[in-house]
Amino acid sequence: MTDDPDPDGIRNISLIPLAPPNALCDMWGNIKTEPLCTVEERHGDMFARIFVYRAGDRFYYGYQISIGTIVRQKTANLQDRSFSSVDFARSAASIDIERVCNTNKNAKKIFADFIKIRYKQGSLF
Repeated sequence: MTDDPDPDGIRNISLIPLAPPNALCDMWGNIKTEPLCTVEERHGDMFARIFVYRAGDRFYYGYQISIGTIVRQKTANLQDRSFSSVDFARSAASIDIERVCNTNKNAKKIFADFIKIRYKQGSLF
């Protein structure tokens, strides 16, 4: 018996995948292509951005928010829930952002002014 690690054994337990599943994403499934559409709303130095990506025939969302004391980012990932249209993905992102903002009473009050992000029917903007 030797003290040298078995390289095959290390590969079997590695948490980092050896290769990306396809050209659209990185090793962890994060989508790295350009967003299909972006919705942004800004009030002073506070902002919310929703990014909708297409992978195959499905749509995924990511977002960046800086509202009050909340600063969050979510990267679109192939492991996340997918949607059949851009509008469904955008609507799900706005619900997720609203859920995050509701955890902080100050951000909740400020987020009430974000009409474009809060409104679920994006085709009106």
